[in-house]
Amino acid sequence: MSNFKRILWQLSVVAVLLAAMASAARADGLPIAVEPDGATPGGAAPAETTTDDDDPPIPPDAADEEFYVYVSAPGNGTVGGIGYADEDVMRQDTATGQWTKAFDGTNNGLPASADIDALDFSNVNLHALFYLSFDKPTAVPGLGTVDDSDVVLRSCFLGTCAWSLYFDGSAHGLTTSGEDVDGIDMAGGGALALSTSGGYNVPQYGGGALRGGDEDILYFLPQYDSYVLRFDGSAKGLAGGNDLRAFDLDRHYAPDRDWIFLSFEDPFTYRYGSDRTAAGAPNDIFVDEMPSGGSGGAPRAGTIWDAAAAGFPQVDAIELIEK
Repeated sequence: MSNFKRILWQLSVVAVLLAAMASAARADGLPIAVEPDGATPGGAAPAETTTDDDDPPIPPDAADEEFYVYVSAPGNGTVGGIGYADEDVMRQDTATGQWTKAFDGTNNGLPASADIDALDFSNVNLHALFYLSFDKPTAVPGLGTVDDSDVVLRSCFLGTCAWSLYFDGSAHGLTTSGEDVDGIDMAGGGALALSTSGGYNVPQYGGGALRGGDEDILYFLPQYDSYVLRFDGSAKGLAGGNDLRAFDLDRHYAPDRDWIFLSFEDPFTYRYGSDRTAAGAPNDIFVDEMPSGGSGGAPRAGTIWDAAAAGFPQVDAIELIEK
């Protein structure tokens, strides 16, 4: 083996080890349970100041990127000349504005009554993986009726597809009508990030109960069968009852930045950093760009995708994939 090849091999080993260490840290759940801006989960919100931004800055890192934006709607409509229903997933290329249908619920065996209200997508080794939750109990081929607190997986490989139950909400503490899962993200290490349509009361990691509202994001830790708080909406100044209808979080695309993409049911005011706020509109995709890894720098936030301008006025599930 030449010296050059030996160095490359050594670097690859180091990269694998670092990736494994990062995955283990995320799987434990404790480091990610602390808000990146310093607020502790469930703790008091930072003091309000009078420096609200009427015209918040466009987040420069996210604004410079091109995405595939995956969305599902709570009803039927047409965009880009393509008709869709609430059991479908549409995709827009932000570079071209072009729309395509990424997931056809009818062709995949879902009834017309199905309404996708939580979504995560990935493509791994040619496997297209759609993680979905519905807004009410729904008949899914091969699974029977799944609850609105469940997450199902539609996995397709070279034209062969199968349904499976990924997360049984009622078996893991989601038992009330307000604990309908209406936002999801695959968090790595087997953890599942989720938001609920109403207030929740679930088993807390380390013991006791974890309680909160529909503006929060939780991590379910399967190895402990319990939850930690990932995103405290009240600490961001969000009004209780303003449902976080969809999110996509912890995407480390920008250098030294963590991106959290959020979409809300109602107009909102969002606190980012310790003394700044930005206003947002329902159905749009709002991004919080936060410094990560101790890099310092100021947090930035603003609207990254305007639903009405994109021709898709009603949104209840999102996923963003960097091109």
